[in-house]
Amino acid sequence: MKHSFELPAQMKDMKLDDRGYPIPYFVPFIDGKPDFRYQDERKRQTCIDRKWCSICGKPLIDRSFWFISGPMGFQNKVATDAPMHEACARFSIQACPHLIFLKAERRSEEPIDPTPGLLRDKPKEIYLIKSDKYKVQIQDGNQYFRFRVATHEKYVYQDNKLVLYAHSRIP
Repeated sequence: MKHSFELPAQMKDMKLDDRGYPIPYFVPFIDGKPDFRYQDERKRQTCIDRKWCSICGKPLIDRSFWFISGPMGFQNKVATDAPMHEACARFSIQACPHLIFLKAERRSEEPIDPTPGLLRDKPKEIYLIKSDKYKVQIQDGNQYFRFRVATHEKYVYQDNKLVLYAHSRIP
């Protein structure tokens, strides 16, 4: 399957899956195939330690950290996924099938979830958040990213597809 989207410059050298989608840096390989349902914890820690983008695996730009979150993460200013470049985050919110389609679900044959107890219902709105500052926080043995919002965009699902709803600038 050939995709119809243009890859951002920093993503052009990424490996592609069988469908033609780029394989994010954080994705683990199981039996030689990417498993998009999980994060490779070693790669995630490398992103944290070296301040690399979790999508392309390249250095982040200082004071420009992007997160994708549901309403609770946005309200609490916390994310579970490591920060990204703006171009990588925008690409993800426009091309990732799990994000852009409301009815896209995780496959039922998935192995035991490494993070039990997390809510698996898809939120009805998604936020693209720019942060100029974040810190890693550990709670109950899990790492989180507490961020300060500089700007954000709110996306909602209309006819099963994610669309931009509003853009805001936080003073």
